[in-house]
Amino acid sequence: MKIEIRQLISIFLFAFLLTGCSDDEVPTVPEDPGSGMEEPDPNPAPDPDPEATELFAVNVIAQLPDGTFSAFLSLTPEINADSRIDTDTAIELGPQFNVVAPEQEGVLFAVSRNEDNVTRFDIGENDELIEGETLSFQNTGAELLDRNFIFIDEQRAYYFDFSPQIIEWNPTTMTITNVISVAEAARDGFNFSFRRPVQRGDDIFAVIRNVNPDNVNDFAPGVEVVRLNMPTGQVEIISDSRGISDLEFSSLGPDNAIYVYSIINTTFIGEFGGEFGVNVPANYILRIPDGSNEFDPD
Repeated sequence: MKIEIRQLISIFLFAFLLTGCSDDEVPTVPEDPGSGMEEPDPNPAPDPDPEATELFAVNVIAQLPDGTFSAFLSLTPEINADSRIDTDTAIELGPQFNVVAPEQEGVLFAVSRNEDNVTRFDIGENDELIEGETLSFQNTGAELLDRNFIFIDEQRAYYFDFSPQIIEWNPTTMTITNVISVAEAARDGFNFSFRRPVQRGDDIFAVIRNVNPDNVNDFAPGVEVVRLNMPTGQVEIISDSRGISDLEFSSLGPDNAIYVYSIINTTFIGEFGGEFGVNVPANYILRIPDGSNEFDPD
């Protein structure tokens, strides 16, 4: 069964640049090191492979012939309006799945919102998806697994939960390594959640949301951001009390400042904490300047 992409209910894309190893010879050291020539690096980085393959990992939610919905995961070399996903060769994940991944790493993770677990998929030599281990987050007390993941390196990633906690895990060994409480960020009578995290050096920042369960447009007063220092595992709440309460996303700007804003009022490039854009006609934007862990008073 093939499904046209433009008919899909939702679509999620990752681009992977799969580069083969280079067999270029290592340059030799000049016979006369004192001749003024700079000694070449004996282990230079390989040149980009002109035959490197760009693949798109596509996560689609489609309606099946029996009327139910299911998520499918597939790899494709190109995406356009006429592209089709063959569900006979794609991996069926089931209902309520998201896909997250580190950039350009050739690995991705299927996130089950129903089962609160994460399954690793590697990209094989023949550009096929290889299913790996599944890690359950149920023992952490996680309330809802969504897309609030951030990948630091091969051994360390974090999930910012819909309860006031941050879960550190190892995406290689597929183990939970730490659960960090942020109980002081929750407000009585409000539903708590984190928004998409963003990294700056050794710190990760994420906007805190406390929403009235009876009115989704009613927020707890003020703007709060959690700062996690990764080397120490310590958290800090950064607060602003200037009467603003409807900001929910963050991005790292070209000046290395953290910008907090509402996606409704902005034209940032990227999805919910992605690349910083230049045209930002927002009602309010708050900034945590480079080198500071407080909101800019101006």
